[in-house]
Amino acid sequence: MRILLVDDEPSLVSLLGQFLTRNGHEVQSAGTKADAIVLLSKPDESFDAAVIDLTLPDGTGEEVAKEFALQHPAARIVIATGYDYSAPSEAWTVLQKPFLPRALLNILG
Repeated sequence: MRILLVDDEPSLVSLLGQFLTRNGHEVQSAGTKADAIVLLSKPDESFDAAVIDLTLPDGTGEEVAKEFALQHPAARIVIATGYDYSAPSEAWTVLQKPFLPRALLNILG
């Protein structure tokens, strides 16, 4: 599975990226909304899932998720947050921070 990981915490991106890679997934990461949008705008980039932090330094994870959903309508979207949050789409999964990496793996399938 090819996964877009968007979070502004480098240590979390590193931990999750390594964990997901060790479990057979290919991970592309971005630390800001702008970086994520750049990745999404590349015509040769394709993703099966996205794990997106709700709060980013230059926007919201919800904005990234909406753009991701437009370009990858069949892909799974996971919003990770430490805040009380209700996703605007039933197709999105909310994962409450802090979480164990295995919980994310279980959601991704």
